[in-house]
Amino acid sequence: MYPNIVIRAALESDVDALADLIARLKRLNGEFDPLLKPAENLLAASKEYVKSKISSPSSVVLVAEVDGRAVGVIVGDVEGRRFYEPRMAGIIREFYVLPEFRRKGLGKRMMSEAMDALRLGTGLLPSYSLGGDRYLFADVNTGQFVLFQFSL
Repeated sequence: MYPNIVIRAALESDVDALADLIARLKRLNGEFDPLLKPAENLLAASKEYVKSKISSPSSVVLVAEVDGRAVGVIVGDVEGRRFYEPRMAGIIREFYVLPEFRRKGLGKRMMSEAMDALRLGTGLLPSYSLGGDRYLFADVNTGQFVLFQFSL
């Protein structure tokens, strides 16, 4: 692991670097699935997307930096759930780490930070690990426990 890694909330000044990471993710998706052909204006669309998510009160955008360089991004949203309890849920939309920084625990740290940030937005208290990738959350409003499973 890198001792000088910082995971923080994204700022407007991060838009260009994060848009590049999002564009890389979308091109990678296109390599695996021919139905996901990246748009011609991919980088411009990525910049617009990142700007909108950074400014949205219902979104979480985190950047991982090593020596001031953006090496990872995670984007999540807090959404209402009409048909299920709890009524709010945290959704991870985008998650990308540069290849040379993978398999060192960075992605796991980023996911943990994003889960914490999304829990604050959904009204869920801190989680209890059930082992592996399963977590139990307590809903602040109802006191009920909710089981979430994340694939890392």
